[in-house]
Amino acid sequence: MLAHPFSAIGARMIQRISSFVAKRFCHASQRIGHIHAQLAAPLAMRAAAWLTVVLLLLAPKVSPADDQADLVAAFDGANAAYQKADYQKATKQFERALALALKLRGENDVDTATILNNVGEMYRMTGKYAQAESLYQRSLKVREAKLGPNHLDVAQTLSNQGSLYVQMGKYTQAEPLLLRSLKIREAKTGTDQLLVA
Repeated sequence: MLAHPFSAIGARMIQRISSFVAKRFCHASQRIGHIHAQLAAPLAMRAAAWLTVVLLLLAPKVSPADDQADLVAAFDGANAAYQKADYQKATKQFERALALALKLRGENDVDTATILNNVGEMYRMTGKYAQAESLYQRSLKVREAKLGPNHLDVAQTLSNQGSLYVQMGKYTQAEPLLLRSLKIREAKTGTDQLLVA
């Protein structure tokens, strides 16, 4: 799916455009004459309001640049904390990244699915099994729909969810997930790759 041409316009940019249009309309009206200048200000405000409405309709998923930067920073911070084995901090950062990804990209986005998987992994590692299971299932649903049932990212989520079930002692639920993950990895990378092991 192609990105909408206005998807990168942030709320501040829409406000700036509206203000610019209002000022230009008012300035042009003042050139016409003093009588028209008194009418120009209310008309300019209406023009700016309509432009804002049009831009918001054209860009229903307006994502301010600040939120996008915060998403990247939260994700990078989570990965850095994870590398240092600071799972509490990593969990908080991944949760923040997830909230921003859901706001900016929605549930059915591949990047959101990756963050769902990562938060699930943090919950698994910290013993929050029910929460982890829910996030793995949401991630798997999106990844299968967007990437196909035999993608390596699907295998990753299957493996993580299978590992969760092993930790919970639910071996009969774990086995089909782990076997399916193994089958995908063998088909994609071969049987003698480290990823399969």
